[in-house]
Amino acid sequence: MNTVNTDLATHLFNAQSVSVRPAPVSTASLATELDLIEDYLSLQTFTTHTEKDRRYLLKRFLTWIDQAGLQHEALTVRQVKEWMDVNGWGNSLCYQTAAAIRVFSVWRFGETHPLAKLRTRLEDPGEQRTLSAAEVKILWTYLDKAIKNRRNEDARLRDRAILSVALDTGLRATEICRLEINRLSLDGRCLQVMGKGRHWRKCVISGTTVGRLQEWLAIRETLARKDCGTVFVGLELNLGGKNTDAGKPMTRNSLFQVMQRLGKATGMYLTVHCLRRTFATLAIQRGAPTRLVQIQGGWSSVSQVERYTRALTPDDFIGYFPTEI
Repeated sequence: MNTVNTDLATHLFNAQSVSVRPAPVSTASLATELDLIEDYLSLQTFTTHTEKDRRYLLKRFLTWIDQAGLQHEALTVRQVKEWMDVNGWGNSLCYQTAAAIRVFSVWRFGETHPLAKLRTRLEDPGEQRTLSAAEVKILWTYLDKAIKNRRNEDARLRDRAILSVALDTGLRATEICRLEINRLSLDGRCLQVMGKGRHWRKCVISGTTVGRLQEWLAIRETLARKDCGTVFVGLELNLGGKNTDAGKPMTRNSLFQVMQRLGKATGMYLTVHCLRRTFATLAIQRGAPTRLVQIQGGWSSVSQVERYTRALTPDDFIGYFPTEI
Protein backbone atom coordinates (compact mmCIF):
# COMPACT_ATOMS: atom_id res chain seq x y z
CA MET A 1 0.00 0.00 0.00
CA ASN A 2 2.94 2.27 0.56
CA THR A 3 3.47 4.04 -2.77
CA VAL A 4 6.11 6.41 -1.53
CA ASN A 5 9.82 5.78 -1.83
CA THR A 6 10.98 4.12 1.44
CA ASP A 7 14.28 5.93 1.14
CA LEU A 8 12.50 8.97 2.55
CA ALA A 9 12.31 7.29 5.94
CA THR A 10 15.70 8.56 7.13
CA HIS A 11 16.29 12.20 8.16
CA LEU A 12 13.44 13.57 6.04
CA PHE A 13 13.18 17.07 7.40
CA ASN A 14 14.94 19.63 9.57
CA ALA A 15 12.45 22.04 11.01
CA GLN A 16 15.23 24.38 12.09
CA SER A 17 16.22 25.08 8.47
CA VAL A 18 12.89 26.50 7.19
CA SER A 19 11.50 29.96 7.74
CA VAL A 20 8.06 30.40 9.33
CA ARG A 21 5.23 31.66 7.17
CA PRO A 22 2.47 33.73 8.85
CA ALA A 23 -0.73 31.75 9.40
CA PRO A 24 -3.35 32.26 6.66
CA VAL A 25 -6.95 33.09 7.46
CA SER A 26 -9.02 30.06 8.47
CA THR A 27 -11.54 30.60 5.66
CA ALA A 28 -9.03 29.82 2.92
CA SER A 29 -10.33 27.55 0.15
CA LEU A 30 -8.74 24.18 -0.61
CA ALA A 31 -7.21 25.65 -3.77
CA THR A 32 -5.56 28.37 -1.71
CA GLU A 33 -4.34 25.82 0.80
CA LEU A 34 -2.84 23.69 -1.97
CA ASP A 35 -1.06 26.75 -3.35
CA LEU A 36 0.72 27.01 -0.01
CA ILE A 37 2.32 23.64 -0.70
CA GLU A 38 3.96 25.10 -3.81
CA ASP A 39 5.13 28.14 -1.83
CA TYR A 40 6.66 25.81 0.74
CA LEU A 41 8.33 23.52 -1.80
CA SER A 42 9.79 26.47 -3.72
CA LEU A 43 11.90 27.31 -0.66
CA GLN A 44 13.30 23.80 -0.23
CA THR A 45 16.28 22.07 -1.84
CA PHE A 46 14.62 18.70 -2.45
CA THR A 47 15.44 16.53 -5.45
CA THR A 48 12.70 16.27 -8.07
CA HIS A 49 11.67 12.85 -6.82
CA THR A 50 11.58 13.91 -3.16
CA GLU A 51 9.62 17.06 -4.04
CA LYS A 52 7.05 14.92 -5.82
CA ASP A 53 6.65 12.74 -2.74
CA ARG A 54 6.23 15.75 -0.43
CA ARG A 55 3.60 17.25 -2.73
CA TYR A 56 1.68 13.98 -2.79
CA LEU A 57 1.68 13.58 1.00
CA LEU A 58 0.74 17.17 1.77
CA LYS A 59 -2.04 17.29 -0.83
CA ARG A 60 -3.55 14.18 0.71
CA PHE A 61 -3.34 15.79 4.14
CA LEU A 62 -4.93 19.11 3.13
CA THR A 63 -7.66 17.37 1.14
CA TRP A 64 -8.58 15.36 4.23
CA ILE A 65 -8.77 18.54 6.32
CA ASP A 66 -11.09 20.14 3.77
CA GLN A 67 -13.37 17.12 3.45
CA ALA A 68 -13.56 16.69 7.23
CA GLY A 69 -14.40 20.36 7.76
CA LEU A 70 -11.36 20.88 9.98
CA GLN A 71 -8.91 23.77 10.26
CA HIS A 72 -5.18 23.19 9.95
CA GLU A 73 -4.29 25.76 12.59
CA ALA A 74 -6.48 23.98 15.15
CA LEU A 75 -5.49 20.37 14.45
CA THR A 76 -4.07 18.16 17.18
CA VAL A 77 -1.58 15.31 17.08
CA ARG A 78 -4.33 12.91 18.13
CA GLN A 79 -6.59 13.87 15.21
CA VAL A 80 -3.85 13.33 12.65
CA LYS A 81 -2.82 9.97 14.12
CA GLU A 82 -6.44 8.78 14.15
CA TRP A 83 -6.74 9.78 10.49
CA MET A 84 -3.64 7.77 9.58
CA ASP A 85 -4.89 4.79 11.62
CA VAL A 86 -8.26 4.80 9.85
CA ASN A 87 -6.49 4.65 6.48
CA GLY A 88 -4.60 1.55 7.61
CA TRP A 89 -1.26 2.75 6.28
CA GLY A 90 1.95 0.88 6.90
CA ASN A 91 4.55 2.11 9.36
CA SER A 92 6.86 3.64 6.76
CA LEU A 93 4.12 5.68 5.08
CA CYS A 94 2.84 6.91 8.45
CA TYR A 95 6.36 7.93 9.43
CA GLN A 96 6.88 9.84 6.20
CA THR A 97 3.46 11.50 6.33
CA ALA A 98 3.90 12.60 9.94
CA ALA A 99 7.31 14.11 9.15
CA ALA A 100 5.94 15.97 6.12
CA ILE A 101 2.96 17.35 8.07
CA ARG A 102 5.11 18.33 11.04
CA VAL A 103 7.60 20.45 9.12
CA PHE A 104 4.96 21.97 6.84
CA SER A 105 2.89 22.95 9.91
CA VAL A 106 5.92 24.52 11.59
CA TRP A 107 6.64 26.44 8.40
CA ARG A 108 3.08 27.81 8.40
CA PHE A 109 2.36 28.39 12.06
CA GLY A 110 5.64 28.26 13.94
CA GLU A 111 7.15 25.99 16.58
CA THR A 112 4.26 26.53 19.00
CA HIS A 113 1.74 24.74 16.76
CA PRO A 114 0.51 21.42 18.25
CA LEU A 115 1.64 19.46 15.16
CA ALA A 116 5.24 20.48 15.87
CA LYS A 117 5.14 17.48 18.22
CA LEU A 118 3.71 15.07 15.62
CA ARG A 119 5.96 12.01 15.39
CA THR A 120 5.58 8.30 14.75
CA ARG A 121 8.12 5.64 15.58
CA LEU A 122 9.86 4.05 12.58
CA GLU A 123 9.83 0.30 13.07
CA ASP A 124 12.94 -1.74 12.44
CA PRO A 125 12.39 -3.56 9.10
CA GLY A 126 15.04 -6.14 9.95
CA GLU A 127 17.51 -7.55 7.48
CA GLN A 128 16.59 -6.80 3.87
CA ARG A 129 17.57 -8.38 0.58
CA THR A 130 21.32 -8.21 -0.13
CA LEU A 131 23.20 -10.11 -2.83
CA SER A 132 26.00 -12.44 -1.89
CA ALA A 133 29.32 -12.44 -3.76
CA ALA A 134 28.21 -15.66 -5.48
CA GLU A 135 24.99 -14.02 -6.70
CA VAL A 136 26.92 -11.04 -8.06
CA LYS A 137 29.06 -13.49 -10.06
CA ILE A 138 25.88 -14.99 -11.51
CA LEU A 139 24.85 -11.53 -12.71
CA TRP A 140 28.23 -10.98 -14.35
CA THR A 141 28.11 -14.40 -16.02
CA TYR A 142 24.79 -13.44 -17.55
CA LEU A 143 25.79 -9.90 -18.55
CA ASP A 144 29.23 -10.83 -19.91
CA LYS A 145 27.72 -13.06 -22.57
CA ALA A 146 27.28 -11.18 -25.86
CA ILE A 147 23.87 -11.14 -27.58
CA LYS A 148 23.60 -11.46 -31.36
CA ASN A 149 20.54 -9.22 -31.56
CA ARG A 150 21.79 -5.64 -31.97
CA ARG A 151 19.18 -3.85 -29.88
CA ASN A 152 19.42 -6.26 -27.00
CA GLU A 153 23.22 -6.21 -27.21
CA ASP A 154 23.14 -2.43 -26.85
CA ALA A 155 20.98 -2.87 -23.74
CA ARG A 156 23.35 -5.50 -22.36
CA LEU A 157 26.31 -3.13 -22.56
CA ARG A 158 24.30 -0.35 -20.93
CA ASP A 159 22.91 -2.59 -18.18
CA ARG A 160 26.35 -4.02 -17.43
CA ALA A 161 27.72 -0.50 -17.01
CA ILE A 162 24.79 0.42 -14.75
CA LEU A 163 25.32 -2.62 -12.55
CA SER A 164 29.06 -1.97 -12.34
CA VAL A 165 28.57 1.67 -11.33
CA ALA A 166 25.91 0.69 -8.76
CA LEU A 167 28.11 -1.96 -7.12
CA ASP A 168 31.17 0.33 -7.03
CA THR A 169 29.39 3.37 -5.63
CA GLY A 170 26.05 2.40 -4.08
CA LEU A 171 24.29 5.12 -6.11
CA ARG A 172 20.56 5.52 -5.54
CA ALA A 173 18.14 5.06 -8.44
CA THR A 174 17.68 8.79 -8.99
CA GLU A 175 21.44 9.34 -8.87
CA ILE A 176 22.02 6.70 -11.56
CA CYS A 177 19.38 8.23 -13.80
CA ARG A 178 20.73 11.77 -13.36
CA LEU A 179 24.43 10.95 -13.75
CA GLU A 180 25.77 13.40 -16.34
CA ILE A 181 28.49 12.72 -18.88
CA ASN A 182 30.28 15.95 -18.00
CA ARG A 183 30.45 14.73 -14.39
CA LEU A 184 32.17 11.52 -15.39
CA SER A 185 35.98 11.28 -15.52
CA LEU A 186 37.19 7.95 -16.83
CA ASP A 187 40.83 9.07 -16.76
CA GLY A 188 40.44 10.11 -13.14
CA ARG A 189 38.35 7.01 -12.37
CA CYS A 190 35.67 9.04 -10.62
CA LEU A 191 32.26 10.62 -11.05
CA GLN A 192 30.17 13.28 -9.35
CA VAL A 193 26.48 12.99 -8.56
CA MET A 194 23.89 15.21 -6.94
CA GLY A 195 22.40 13.32 -4.02
CA LYS A 196 19.89 14.07 -1.31
CA GLY A 197 19.53 17.71 -0.35
CA ARG A 198 21.03 18.65 -3.73
CA HIS A 199 24.54 18.06 -2.44
CA TRP A 200 27.24 17.04 -4.90
CA ARG A 201 29.51 14.19 -3.94
CA LYS A 202 32.45 12.48 -5.58
CA CYS A 203 32.63 8.70 -5.99
CA VAL A 204 35.61 6.71 -7.20
CA ILE A 205 35.17 3.77 -9.56
CA SER A 206 37.24 0.69 -10.34
CA GLY A 207 39.23 0.04 -13.49
CA THR A 208 36.73 -2.71 -14.32
CA THR A 209 33.86 -0.23 -14.21
CA VAL A 210 35.83 2.23 -16.33
CA GLY A 211 36.16 -0.47 -19.00
CA ARG A 212 32.45 -1.28 -18.93
CA LEU A 213 31.56 2.41 -19.15
CA GLN A 214 33.90 2.85 -22.11
CA GLU A 215 32.17 0.03 -23.98
CA TRP A 216 28.77 1.59 -23.32
CA LEU A 217 29.84 5.15 -24.15
CA ALA A 218 31.31 3.94 -27.44
CA ILE A 219 27.77 3.24 -28.69
CA ARG A 220 25.79 5.68 -26.57
CA GLU A 221 26.29 8.61 -28.95
CA THR A 222 24.40 6.81 -31.71
CA LEU A 223 21.51 5.95 -29.36
CA ALA A 224 21.02 9.14 -27.32
CA ARG A 225 19.20 12.24 -28.48
CA LYS A 226 21.39 15.26 -29.13
CA ASP A 227 20.01 17.21 -26.18
CA CYS A 228 20.52 14.32 -23.74
CA GLY A 229 23.42 14.81 -21.34
CA THR A 230 22.99 11.83 -19.03
CA VAL A 231 25.25 8.80 -19.12
CA PHE A 232 22.40 6.31 -19.27
CA VAL A 233 19.46 6.58 -21.68
CA GLY A 234 16.31 4.67 -22.48
CA LEU A 235 16.57 2.07 -25.28
CA GLU A 236 14.35 0.17 -27.65
CA LEU A 237 14.37 -3.58 -27.03
CA ASN A 238 13.15 -6.47 -29.14
CA LEU A 239 10.67 -7.40 -26.45
CA GLY A 240 7.49 -6.05 -27.96
CA GLY A 241 5.97 -2.60 -27.51
CA LYS A 242 7.55 0.79 -28.14
CA ASN A 243 9.68 2.67 -25.65
CA THR A 244 8.75 6.34 -25.81
CA ASP A 245 11.77 7.15 -23.62
CA ALA A 246 14.29 5.77 -26.12
CA GLY A 247 17.24 8.14 -26.44
CA LYS A 248 16.07 10.27 -23.51
CA PRO A 249 17.58 10.35 -20.01
CA MET A 250 16.81 7.09 -18.25
CA THR A 251 13.81 7.27 -15.92
CA ARG A 252 13.36 5.55 -12.58
CA ASN A 253 10.66 3.41 -14.17
CA SER A 254 13.00 2.31 -16.97
CA LEU A 255 15.69 1.50 -14.40
CA PHE A 256 13.16 -0.50 -12.38
CA GLN A 257 12.35 -2.50 -15.53
CA VAL A 258 16.05 -3.18 -16.09
CA MET A 259 16.31 -4.60 -12.58
CA GLN A 260 13.18 -6.70 -13.11
CA ARG A 261 14.49 -8.10 -16.37
CA LEU A 262 17.91 -8.96 -14.91
CA GLY A 263 16.29 -10.49 -11.86
CA LYS A 264 13.99 -12.65 -13.94
CA ALA A 265 16.84 -13.79 -16.19
CA THR A 266 19.03 -14.81 -13.25
CA GLY A 267 16.31 -16.06 -10.92
CA MET A 268 16.84 -13.55 -8.12
CA TYR A 269 15.06 -10.54 -6.63
CA LEU A 270 16.84 -7.40 -7.79
CA THR A 271 16.35 -3.68 -7.18
CA VAL A 272 18.69 -0.68 -7.18
CA HIS A 273 18.30 -0.46 -3.41
CA CYS A 274 19.28 -4.12 -3.14
CA LEU A 275 22.47 -3.23 -5.05
CA ARG A 276 23.05 -0.33 -2.65
CA ARG A 277 22.94 -2.69 0.32
CA THR A 278 25.14 -5.13 -1.58
CA PHE A 279 27.73 -2.42 -2.28
CA ALA A 280 28.02 -1.59 1.43
CA THR A 281 28.02 -5.21 2.63
CA LEU A 282 30.56 -6.57 0.15
CA ALA A 283 32.85 -3.55 0.58
CA ILE A 284 32.97 -4.08 4.35
CA GLN A 285 33.44 -7.83 3.86
CA ARG A 286 36.50 -7.00 1.77
CA GLY A 287 37.91 -4.82 4.54
CA ALA A 288 36.72 -1.30 3.69
CA PRO A 289 36.34 0.89 6.81
CA THR A 290 32.73 1.78 7.57
CA ARG A 291 33.55 5.48 7.44
CA LEU A 292 34.84 5.18 3.85
CA VAL A 293 31.75 3.19 2.84
CA GLN A 294 29.66 6.01 4.33
CA ILE A 295 31.47 8.64 2.26
CA GLN A 296 31.35 6.66 -0.99
CA GLY A 297 27.68 5.77 -0.58
CA GLY A 298 26.57 9.24 0.49
CA TRP A 299 25.07 8.29 3.85
CA SER A 300 24.76 11.04 6.45
CA SER A 301 25.96 8.85 9.31
CA VAL A 302 27.82 5.63 10.03
CA SER A 303 24.70 4.30 11.78
CA GLN A 304 22.89 4.34 8.43
CA VAL A 305 25.64 2.21 6.91
CA GLU A 306 25.19 -0.23 9.76
CA ARG A 307 21.49 -0.54 8.92
CA TYR A 308 22.34 -1.34 5.32
CA THR A 309 24.88 -4.03 6.20
CA ARG A 310 22.79 -6.35 8.33
CA ALA A 311 23.62 -9.19 5.99
CA LEU A 312 27.02 -9.34 7.68
CA THR A 313 27.40 -12.37 9.95
CA PRO A 314 29.93 -13.49 12.58
CA ASP A 315 31.55 -15.63 9.86
CA ASP A 316 32.63 -12.42 8.14
CA PHE A 317 34.98 -11.76 11.05
CA ILE A 318 37.19 -14.66 9.97
CA GLY A 319 40.48 -13.20 8.82
CA TYR A 320 40.42 -10.38 11.39
CA PHE A 321 41.43 -12.32 14.52
CA PRO A 322 43.93 -10.33 16.63
CA THR A 323 45.64 -13.64 17.49
CA GLU A 324 46.46 -14.19 13.81
CA ILE A 325 48.10 -10.83 13.17
